[in-house]
Amino acid sequence: MLVFTIDEFYIKELVEARNRNVQVRVIADYNITKRGGCKQTHSAMKKLLGSGASVRLHKGRGRLTIHSTQHQKSWLFDEALYVLGSQNCTFSSETECAEAMIFT
Repeated sequence: MLVFTIDEFYIKELVEARNRNVQVRVIADYNITKRGGCKQTHSAMKKLLGSGASVRLHKGRGRLTIHSTQHQKSWLFDEALYVLGSQNCTFSSETECAEAMIFT
């Protein structure tokens, strides 16, 4: 998964997947996750790391290191279904926003 923000709604499912020995790998925006730009994402990532999931942080280069740089979100399921879009991994984004998604 390539995420910008993520909340407990999604983390719960990912942790449960890890508990079933599903490989979970996440790349998240450094500024949102590590620098505390979003408290819910920071807290959620701690739980995900505790489950044994692989989490990497994406940091911009040059002037972009102080700003959030990750806007594209993508998911790959079972090496068969690829989803690309603008939706954040948050309950409010899923239920309250109009987002663009491509499924292949």
